[in-house]
Amino acid sequence: MRFFYFFILSIPFLVNSFSWNHKKFKSEGLINLDQLGLETQDGHIIALGDSNADQFQDLFILSQDQRSIHLYLWNRDQYQFLPVQNNPIISHSIDQFIITNIILTDINYDGRLDVLVMGSHNPSGAANQVLKMEVCYGLDGQNFAAAIPLPSSLLPHPLAIDSQGTMKVDLLGLPSSLPSVFKLWRNQANAQNTTTPFDIVDLPFNGELNCNLPNPHSNSFIDLDGDCLADIFLTCEDSLGQQTYQIWINHHSQGFSLSREGLLPKGTKHITFADVDRDGTIDMIFATCPDDDHCSIHVAYNQQIPLCKSHPTSTDSNCRDPQNLCTADPKFEFSFESSESAFSSLPIDQLFPEFTLVTKISSDDFLGTSPVSIQTGDFDLDGFPDLLIMITQHGPDSSRSATPQLLRSIPCSLTTCTSAEVSSSRRTFEAMVDHMNPLTSIQDAKSVFFMDIDEDGTLDLVVQRAGKSLVPTSRSVTFIKNNFFNDAFFLKAMLLNGACETWCPSRDGQPRYRPYGVNFPGASYKFTIQDTFGTRRATAVGQIPFHSYPSPTTPYSFFGLGRTNNYVESLFVGSTRTSTLNKEGEKGMIKIEGVLPNSELVVNPFGIEWLKEVYLLPGDWIPWVMISLMVLIFLLGLIVGVLHFHEKRDDERERRKKAHKINFDAL
Repeated sequence: MRFFYFFILSIPFLVNSFSWNHKKFKSEGLINLDQLGLETQDGHIIALGDSNADQFQDLFILSQDQRSIHLYLWNRDQYQFLPVQNNPIISHSIDQFIITNIILTDINYDGRLDVLVMGSHNPSGAANQVLKMEVCYGLDGQNFAAAIPLPSSLLPHPLAIDSQGTMKVDLLGLPSSLPSVFKLWRNQANAQNTTTPFDIVDLPFNGELNCNLPNPHSNSFIDLDGDCLADIFLTCEDSLGQQTYQIWINHHSQGFSLSREGLLPKGTKHITFADVDRDGTIDMIFATCPDDDHCSIHVAYNQQIPLCKSHPTSTDSNCRDPQNLCTADPKFEFSFESSESAFSSLPIDQLFPEFTLVTKISSDDFLGTSPVSIQTGDFDLDGFPDLLIMITQHGPDSSRSATPQLLRSIPCSLTTCTSAEVSSSRRTFEAMVDHMNPLTSIQDAKSVFFMDIDEDGTLDLVVQRAGKSLVPTSRSVTFIKNNFFNDAFFLKAMLLNGACETWCPSRDGQPRYRPYGVNFPGASYKFTIQDTFGTRRATAVGQIPFHSYPSPTTPYSFFGLGRTNNYVESLFVGSTRTSTLNKEGEKGMIKIEGVLPNSELVVNPFGIEWLKEVYLLPGDWIPWVMISLMVLIFLLGLIVGVLHFHEKRDDERERRKKAHKINFDAL
């Protein structure tokens, strides 16, 4: 009877499980969601961040005239973005200040998302102008304090880094007061210092930094030597105008040292980073365009010691132990020689004849410098990053239309790659064709990027298009839902800055809040997982490696796990914190074992107790598991009930026999 009652009481939960997990979209493929509440907005999305700390991404939109910032919060019940009451949250309508970029991060270390604004009075004018900067502190998730001016920079945008090992965001760049001399905007903001968040100091570099910084550049803050500690990647120009690169390795409290430098291929455009071949190292992805009509996509593979196939001995230094993935390889290198398997090329006209790659936004469409980078994201959750690009037809017209295209990562074969690339298990890309019409039918794209719109574990697409007005800087937006049915898993990870514990205390009459909206740059993740064939794979991912130019980026790292019947064996989370040790006695790194797929992991390096929270996304299989469980419980209950009935009947029969025997003996 108890089992029957339990089964009856479980029915409401089962019904709720079905109703909660009911699919909003049933057709497979890409689905056009239109504008999701942005119908009246003519600006363009300049940044993503969780402003109200509800674990959903919100939109920061730059107005058409580039003089104000509007905030739209995601509302899951209405399935759209809603404007905050006090829009615009930042306005420069009076002083003629033109905004060219914003950085979303926690400047004053209070667990709230702040806005660092960059711009000038005439960003498309003379090259000797300065880049003015200011910071607006977050107040309550919807409102921001008055702007605090910061020391200005030259036009090449500063890079957000953590140089002090305190999880506070500093800036690396060229101050206008000391042109041609690299300096550090050192973060000194706190509850007592609310007027001068930064001071200009010397770099914590071991050696002189000689770099003629171009505008735009591809400077990034990401781990390149494999120790889970973010390094500094710089792009420079030599005396002949040829682009070069420098890699400065992070040595914790000992500062940064120059490790690698060299020439980049001719015509190199903006560089992004991702683990292309899933070997646990961060590779370079970039385009080269010797001329406007001939572009190629390149991958420069990070050559490091491979993952050990078996448990290594203590003297084996030729491979990386899966239980110690965050081991630096001082001999890491990048090659840009086309004859080697560590450098791959894919001409655009091989994929799209008569088309070329869009690599920048024209000065008519955006006031200021805004390079168009190749967007990376695991669209199909197979564990290998895919690419999102824009192409346009050959021709001299600078205002020509552009079409977004999605390129899927595939293994190299002899028909698409060289034999050396095939033997080295390299990857290449092919254009996705099936069910792509909502994306490829767009002819007026200005920029594209990935985001998980409703945080349901799939990377969706956002296309910013030419606006309806005649003003070139106006925009309209189209959200495209990724509704492909993939038999694969994902994992999200977000490292906070340790400003607060689980909750941040109430301030200025505001209630306490979660410290989720910090957008901390420079975190590193490495993990191993076994696929369905039993092969162990390693993957490396960086969190927000660059903030230099407008490029909306998710505040967390998203990675596909592919098809697997196992959990994530070992996940290594690396931070830049060097001031304290964690409880394992290690600086800035933690190892987490047995992480469930289809979940979001939030790690908070607060003190020595690194707090970990796991949020599991229910899958389509949960109702069927519940049905199986309920049926099994019912069958077990039925069997137990039948056995119990037979046992009682036998006991009664035995009792009667004994009673009859006693009565007979009495006679």
